[in-house]
Amino acid sequence: YDRLLLETAESAAARNSGQLSLADVAAIWDDASDGSLTALEKETLSYVLEHFNVSQKASRYLESKLHPRKPGGFFKTVDRVKCDRELLEKAQGFADEGNLSEEQAMMLWADA
Repeated sequence: YDRLLLETAESAAARNSGQLSLADVAAIWDDASDGSLTALEKETLSYVLEHFNVSQKASRYLESKLHPRKPGGFFKTVDRVKCDRELLEKAQGFADEGNLSEEQAMMLWADA
């Protein structure tokens, strides 16, 4: 992991009763993405997201930065029904592997 990013996250959490706010996460993101985001920086930010107490807004912000939506809009129309494009693509990826497992169905449900 990137030591500087982890130390920044740890000190911000210590200042805020153990929780990283949106401002904290945005500052950490700015530090990490000073040019192009390296694999190590991305891994570190994912670690922070999983192992630190991050506010809901901060979590959504960092998730959107780490996993930006694909171009093409948020929706895809199937049989005249608007569907969440990302969720539909994830379901189609699971279906390409065969029948959906209960675990995969639960993952889709949680993302919906």
